[in-house]
Amino acid sequence: MDIFELFKPIRNKIRGLNLQASLDELYLLKSRGQILPEVGEFLYINLILYADAPSINSKHKDSFEKVLNLCNALNGKIAELKIETEVWRWLHTLALSQLKAKYNGYKNSVYRYYYIFSEESISKHIENVIGIPYKDYFICALWLHAVFVKKFASPKAYFIGKNNGSVIFSKENMLKTLDLLSLSLYDLRIQLKQVTKFDEDLFILHGYPHLLKPLLEKDGNLYCMYPDHLQAQFLSGIYYIASVGDKKNKLANAFGKSFEQYLGMVLKKNNTNDLFQIIEEIEFSYKSNKLKTSDWIVKSSDAITFIECKTKRLRLPSKTMLSSAESLSVDIDFMAAAVTQLYKVYDHYKNDRIPGLKYDSKMKFIPMVVTLEEWFAGGPDIKEKLTESVKTALIKADIPLQVLDEYNFRTYSINAFEWDVQIMFQLDFLQYLEKLSNGEINENFQKEFPYIEYYEEEFEKTFMDAARAV
Repeated sequence: MDIFELFKPIRNKIRGLNLQASLDELYLLKSRGQILPEVGEFLYINLILYADAPSINSKHKDSFEKVLNLCNALNGKIAELKIETEVWRWLHTLALSQLKAKYNGYKNSVYRYYYIFSEESISKHIENVIGIPYKDYFICALWLHAVFVKKFASPKAYFIGKNNGSVIFSKENMLKTLDLLSLSLYDLRIQLKQVTKFDEDLFILHGYPHLLKPLLEKDGNLYCMYPDHLQAQFLSGIYYIASVGDKKNKLANAFGKSFEQYLGMVLKKNNTNDLFQIIEEIEFSYKSNKLKTSDWIVKSSDAITFIECKTKRLRLPSKTMLSSAESLSVDIDFMAAAVTQLYKVYDHYKNDRIPGLKYDSKMKFIPMVVTLEEWFAGGPDIKEKLTESVKTALIKADIPLQVLDEYNFRTYSINAFEWDVQIMFQLDFLQYLEKLSNGEINENFQKEFPYIEYYEEEFEKTFMDAARAV
């Protein structure tokens, strides 16, 4: 299938559209939920690239609808091809594409990332890279997001100069924040031309510049088609902006430890009646080797849960259809290694090798891996692929596969874990898993469950006092 030949008629029609009117129309459709996410994003970048009609004519709305219909049709053709060739990878990339900027619980997610990156060595490094304190950048970005959640466009001047009396919202801070989060129309076009490809991944746009710089500057105004992307960029995106993961910066340990401490805080906030014992990582020795348990251990009357925290991100090639199977396999193997480590630690626990953690045969073992970011959401057989990799690793470690059948592992993103763990603490971890396997933890149950906001007080204290200065 020649994707570019299929796209050319769409491109030619887009050239007859007025950019401003088309962006306004797209924003309305998106706000009303009347457009597929991947189609809307695809149309957005191609409007930026090609729409150049100088004025709006009476038939503009009809022309725009024809372009939208053609985009939907092209998306359908490519989906049919993918379903015929490898349905799992199509579902995998589609799910990741639609979930790439989703955060459940605004205050929870905002405070989560602020807490993790506020670790002293990390925040100092960020300040050195971006030129302003991390907290100042964060609060400036928070203000930008609050504005664009409510409206599509705002004059750039609204954010600059208005609050010169405020240290945080100074002109210098706002200009540096906007430099990190916005691009001019001219620059965005140039960068999109450099990365846009016409292949089977046409509707998969991970890593594109409109995600890394979600604010569009045009004619003195700022536009934000995707506030979710803006939120993602100022929360987790600082990891890439400040090259936190670059080995030469030596921040891996601090980053991982900060995430571990955050997850511990989540556990402790849920243990309101002190019915569970929450134990931090224990160091121990075996055969002259210095070893560690999982990052956190939660004990109840009938179960012991080992929780391992992982900050490693899913790599860009694993998010696309055209990446090699080996690339995806590497990321699956990373998760499998984390899962396998939990079974190894359980083997030490079962043989009473961990001081202060005496083995109890009546306690059921629950292994969990919690990642900072979303990984394999939506794939119909990812658990099978991951399980096969775990089996291979267990065999190499000389651990009987029976442990995998007896004690099934679970993987979570912290985003999902924060919600589910509330139910675990209310029902008991073991009862939760039993009800989950019986289908009792369903959508209706979750709707009725009295979820708490973890960080109401912290959010107010940390951010709102500064925001009121606007």
